[in-house]
Amino acid sequence: MPSLAVFVVVALSGIQGALAQTCENLGSWQPSWKLNAQYTSTPGYSIKGDSFKNCLQPYYSAPPCAKLSNPAGTSQLLMQPDGNAVIYSVWYATNCNQGRGCVSPIWSSQTWNRPGLSFRVQDGRFVLSTTPDLSGQVVWGTKAGSVAGTQLCMQNDSNLVLYDGATPVWASGN
Repeated sequence: MPSLAVFVVVALSGIQGALAQTCENLGSWQPSWKLNAQYTSTPGYSIKGDSFKNCLQPYYSAPPCAKLSNPAGTSQLLMQPDGNAVIYSVWYATNCNQGRGCVSPIWSSQTWNRPGLSFRVQDGRFVLSTTPDLSGQVVWGTKAGSVAGTQLCMQNDSNLVLYDGATPVWASGN
C-alpha cells in the first residue's frame, strides 16, 4: 500500500498537469477578458476564503498561468509565463475595452526572464521557485511566518498579505 506522502505528491503532480495551459504576460490596459480566458484559478481546495480575502494554503502551488483572486474579483495575483508574479487590478471605464473592463499591474515580484516559476507558501514564506513541487530552487521569497499557520491572502483592498494565523507578517503594500 503506498504511503500518504507518495499519494499527495502524485495527486499534486496531477493537479499541476491539469492546470497547465498557455497564457501570455499581461500589461496595462489589457482587456479583462484576456486575464479570465488565459489564467486558471488555483484549485478550490487549496483556497480558504471569506468575504474580504481568499487565501492560498501552505504548500499548494500556483504554476504559470494560474491566479489567486480576491473575493470581489477586482485584484488578482497571476503567475505569468515569464516568471513574474504580478498583482493586476481590474477596473472599468468607458475608455477601456468599451467599458467592459481592463487590467493594470499594481505590484510585481520583479522576477521576469525566469520562465516556469511557480508561487506557493513554503516554510512560512511566500516564495517563487523553479518547480511546482518542493524540489525546486527558491529564487524569490518574503520574510517568514510559522511553518504551520502561514497563508497567502489576496484581499479586496488589493493587498497581497502573508498571514501567520491572524498576524500579518508581509504585505505587498497596495
